[in-house]
Amino acid sequence: MYGDFQCPYCAAAQSILRRVHERLDGRLRFAFRHMLLPVHPDAGNAAQAAEAAAAQGAFWPMHDALYAARGRLSLDDLAGHASATRATRRDASTRTG
Repeated sequence: MYGDFQCPYCAAAQSILRRVHERLDGRLRFAFRHMLLPVHPDAGNAAQAAEAAAAQGAFWPMHDALYAARGRLSLDDLAGHASATRATRRDASTRTG
């Protein structure tokens, strides 16, 4: 799928995509490609934040956090999303480990 984290239409599609993914559990693989729209000035930084999270094995949690932010993607917002994603990953690893 192609997306832009600042696009309201992409954000609105996330609940539908989540239901499709859950319904087809194990039979569907999602791949995400950044498609930055020129009318969204914060989309590039959000894409870079998502890729930084991917390098740490946390692309999908960051993806979800960025879309849940509903356009709040300033540099300060992105730092907060990254911190929250790291905290969520730490909590999950201590529960299962």
